[in-house]
Amino acid sequence: MDKDYAKQIADDLQIKYNLIAGNFSSSREKPWQEMVFLFDNINEGDRVLDLGCGNGRFSEIILPRASYVGLDNSERLIALAKNRYPDAEFVVADALDIPFPDNSFDKVYSIALLHHIASEEMRQQVLSEIKRVLKPNGLAIITVWDLWSKPKRKRSIIWQSFLSFLGLSKLDLCDVMIEWQGVKDFYFHCFSPYSFKKLIQESGFDIVKYGRIESRRGANLYIVAKKS
Repeated sequence: MDKDYAKQIADDLQIKYNLIAGNFSSSREKPWQEMVFLFDNINEGDRVLDLGCGNGRFSEIILPRASYVGLDNSERLIALAKNRYPDAEFVVADALDIPFPDNSFDKVYSIALLHHIASEEMRQQVLSEIKRVLKPNGLAIITVWDLWSKPKRKRSIIWQSFLSFLGLSKLDLCDVMIEWQGVKDFYFHCFSPYSFKKLIQESGFDIVKYGRIESRRGANLYIVAKKS
């Protein structure tokens, strides 16, 4: 994907998340129960980064056991997070340039963020930043949507990828623009289990655990990876 177009998609997503912040937050009042097991990796006294934290809902699980920093590039979502969780630390920043020193965190969580990052190059940059701020042997816990599991979405993925293959779209293969939260042209990259694991491994992580989470809202893929 062209770098300028990838940057345009990123800028548009920031605007769109600010636009839908209220409704988005209302649809995510509490951590979803099927995801809670991912936080069993946290040890007492850990320092944890929640990358793409949204309204900060996962701080409810993390704060009793560890110190917490939530980071998101949506000013409105961070404002909501600060209002909801005044005892937590929140930062407006970009996952492509995490404003913390090397080896700062024991765990980094990236829940439903990576599929919004346009272009393979930028996804690798996000993972490089995650690896940089993790302490040696620190863990990255990463989830993405499994859009291939939804028949309606699958048709859209195949069609838009066909247009990309023919050179009739500026998107990459397995990229889609769909209507979401009432807003048109929301960007998603559609990971397969293979492409997800390949990206994590090529970014220099050792995969500790991989799996799929089923829910009534749809499936998610997850990876627990160690900084090698």
